[in-house]
Amino acid sequence: MQRDSKVYSIVFATVICLVCGVLLAAVNEATKDDYKTNLRVEKKSNILAAVKYPLAGKTGAEIEKIYDEVIAATVINSKGEEVEGDAFSIALKAEKKKPVEERSLPLFVYANETGEKFYILPMRGNGLWGPIWGYISLKQDLNTIYGVVFDHETETPGLGAEITKPWFQEQFEGKSSLNGEKVDIVVLKGKGNQLNEHSVDGISGATITGNGVNSMLAEDLNAYQNYFKKLN
Repeated sequence: MQRDSKVYSIVFATVICLVCGVLLAAVNEATKDDYKTNLRVEKKSNILAAVKYPLAGKTGAEIEKIYDEVIAATVINSKGEEVEGDAFSIALKAEKKKPVEERSLPLFVYANETGEKFYILPMRGNGLWGPIWGYISLKQDLNTIYGVVFDHETETPGLGAEITKPWFQEQFEGKSSLNGEKVDIVVLKGKGNQLNEHSVDGISGATITGNGVNSMLAEDLNAYQNYFKKLN
């Protein structure tokens, strides 16, 4: 019996699609726990990196153990009050869709071997092509920047993606995040600027990404100022 080539092609394509769909679903289910673990370890690594904790050569399990031992966490609201909640599980992407007064803000605290405290704030904003995010740590004076970690989703390699590089991030160390009571830390357009205690050199050709970092810093540092005033 002669086959109808069109019908055969449709049936064949449908079977292949179904088989591939089942295989993909099976792989997704099998790797779901590993994916969640990797995301959790990456987040804990970034929080620790913001206070320059040495993690080179550490396994995921070791990083999680270190995090649990040295990082404390709390949740605050826009009034600077501590509220119930799991700081680690809060997603800024979701929180920023809420009115400011309804947001829950995660705050992480690291104390070194001498007892000095460092306050780690998560940040999230928008670059040229998509979201940018990171963590900034402040020294115990709640003003001096100790370290930062930035990341992105789709910024341009060699341009906006440079926010992930040490040369850019290390510029923030020792800078003052406040000018009086006003948040004042900015990325200036291009390199070779006249810098002061509140500014860092930007990335040539990545003005929009730099502006996104500025907006992110201003908005997210401001969100914690009521809490920091109460600490002071």
